[in-house]
Amino acid sequence: MVDEERSSGETPNPVDPSITERMARVERSIAALSDTLTHQVRTRRLVVVDEDDNERIVGSADHGIAELRIELPTRAGRHGSLALVAFHGSFDGSPTIGVDLWADGNSVAGLSAWLGEDGGWKTGLHRDEDR
Repeated sequence: MVDEERSSGETPNPVDPSITERMARVERSIAALSDTLTHQVRTRRLVVVDEDDNERIVGSADHGIAELRIELPTRAGRHGSLALVAFHGSFDGSPTIGVDLWADGNSVAGLSAWLGEDGGWKTGLHRDEDR
């Protein structure tokens, strides 16, 4: 039909230039977003869920605490997790890193390291039995 219109000497209505420019801006924005997502995703919290929509991997950075948590939902509502954390200590602000094992909402074991007053790294180990 378009060919018939053109062959009859009629010219089709021109496209509004503002629509053309807006479409070009949208295409540039999509290309820029695509380039960004190829290299990195920036967010304060990232959650990976399993096929049952359970949070399985959670990465977050909030209130000065960076945490990567691996979750293991179990039967009968029981649950365990492993947490890697990095933050500035709550008492004196010294850098602190740690690994914690959690079971049913309680920290049952952990290993931590922090920068001591003498400038050297100190380590600590805790087990639920130690409490």
